[in-house]
Amino acid sequence: MPEKTVVKYIAHAGCGKTYALRSFVHAQLESHAVAPEEVCCVTYMREAARNFYSIMGTVMDEPAVKKNIGTMHHVAAGLLDISPDQFFTDKAMKEFIATIPGSDREQRARSKYLDDPKYYVTPAQRKMLANSGRIQKLVQLDGLARAMLLEEPSVQKIQRLTGIGPEYMDYSLKGEKYIPKYRRYLPVFARSRANISNDMLRKFSASFLAYKIEHDLYDYTDCITECLAQGLCPDVKLLAVDEFQDLNQSQYALYRLWRDSPGVEMVVIAGDDAQTIAKYNGACPEFLANEKATKTIMLKETRRHGQNIIENADRYMRRGISKFGCDIGAHTSVPDAGAIKKVYGDDWLKHLDVLDSGKSVYFLAATEQWRDHIRAKIRSVRPDATVQQVGDVQVIDHLLEQYRVLADLERGRTLPETDLAPLILNSDMNRPVSRTMYRMQEEFMDPKRAEEYREYRASCFVGQSDMLDPEKWKFVKSISEFGGRRIMAKKKIEVFRPLPDKHSSLSEAQNITKKVFVERYMTKKVDLREIVVNLHGIEYMPELVDIFPGPIPDDLVAAATIHVVKGGEADIVFLFMAVPLPARKAIRERGLEARKDVYRLFYTGATRPRETLIEVYGYLTDVGGKVAPSPWEV
Repeated sequence: MPEKTVVKYIAHAGCGKTYALRSFVHAQLESHAVAPEEVCCVTYMREAARNFYSIMGTVMDEPAVKKNIGTMHHVAAGLLDISPDQFFTDKAMKEFIATIPGSDREQRARSKYLDDPKYYVTPAQRKMLANSGRIQKLVQLDGLARAMLLEEPSVQKIQRLTGIGPEYMDYSLKGEKYIPKYRRYLPVFARSRANISNDMLRKFSASFLAYKIEHDLYDYTDCITECLAQGLCPDVKLLAVDEFQDLNQSQYALYRLWRDSPGVEMVVIAGDDAQTIAKYNGACPEFLANEKATKTIMLKETRRHGQNIIENADRYMRRGISKFGCDIGAHTSVPDAGAIKKVYGDDWLKHLDVLDSGKSVYFLAATEQWRDHIRAKIRSVRPDATVQQVGDVQVIDHLLEQYRVLADLERGRTLPETDLAPLILNSDMNRPVSRTMYRMQEEFMDPKRAEEYREYRASCFVGQSDMLDPEKWKFVKSISEFGGRRIMAKKKIEVFRPLPDKHSSLSEAQNITKKVFVERYMTKKVDLREIVVNLHGIEYMPELVDIFPGPIPDDLVAAATIHVVKGGEADIVFLFMAVPLPARKAIRERGLEARKDVYRLFYTGATRPRETLIEVYGYLTDVGGKVAPSPWEV
């Protein structure tokens, strides 16, 4: 490796590794050691990317700057000069799957329940059907084989490196139960297990590769592997990589290629091996530990929480989840030591008075099924409480940006035109409101029937995200039945005028009011609340429709998986101490390393609170109804 400066920041939860990385880059820019277009910042968090953009100043609009800030896939795609229509979309996947022998029968069987208006399919069942099955498992294993740079696809090697095995679930209709509230049938499914063989995976991978070559398409993993194959490197002097512990084999190989390129003079990385919770994607904590550096800086103060929460997190540290020790303390700015509470069974419900405290609250579990169960339980006990479902953090982040713009306009504020960017510009960092919206037209003659329909639609609004996503509505039948009345389920409305895809089309000097916004950027006169209803991701925060145009409440209450809230924090955290069955199976097969993966996951959850951590034991159960063990019992 050429002689160059390599700085490594090691920072456990809350110690500010992203801030340190940003400060290092900012110092190099301030000293004119590098120019903005000579910096490449690889990060996995939207907020971190925004921070890096902010220190670039006015030059952030320059293509040479924008293309080098974002995920590794984003930077690699820019080097390959891949156009948007070359990405392997869901539509392309459906077309490819249709070419696989036997897939037509599989897909027809699934779509029967998803599309037939006779059936009411719960959100959990929809996810179950979407993520299970032979083809879905083949797609997953093929992606992992390429991400791990395996010369020959092997389910055994994939399982050893990622913990993802060849087993998959298939579902068939066992029966159905009539639900009077929805006037439809709830399907009851029977499960059967099967395994993917190496031969099946090799044949699938070969046909998948041939299809992409024939149609000149790339998926995200292809961006990484093709960059490696061609030896492409960004033309920069400073390379910064955040969340280094989450790099998988192919990403680490690409990082080394970029690090060793002749033009790179400085490298700065930051990570925390104790928070390596992306093992399912091939993340390897040893990459961070083994990466040589001319200077290693250990950040030893957390500004998030006090000493009690730190000492509680040390229980996980002492089990060897980090090679950098656990000698950290609370910063002097942290007001108190924090509180740790342990509750058992249903006793956690007695602590729901925190929902009225005006503080932010997280309810964290290891799986999405458990998250949904917790959220449903809270809603049954406290129907007045709004508990968000934290899903895709980037989608929610952008949803809030769009909501703030619309709410400000509705409240009569005058905004600089540049503030409209989240709504009307399309780039890698900004996804616009779809230029098409869909209205439901009711054809009811009496108010009672209309009220029943509104209740029915409200249930879809909360649980079935695809009913709110305009792109997916295209596949919904235009006519459906409800209570003997016909409902027009799709109507296309052009909303936004097309604008050039560049920030320079917006001016800071231009002042925009609601009236100007409607006249200049909308082709139809649509109420701004209706735009809110149709924002991408609104299913995660449906209460925004009710509070519009009010401000977003600070007291966030959310149910989430531990994976999703990595990097987030809340005043109070309920951490459900239950290890799911797949993780326990991995411990039986892989021993200590799999057990460390479990400790890392719960360490991440235990370090989210600012003030209070409530550990819930003995509540969540497996499919058979048996109480799932805690991390200390596996």
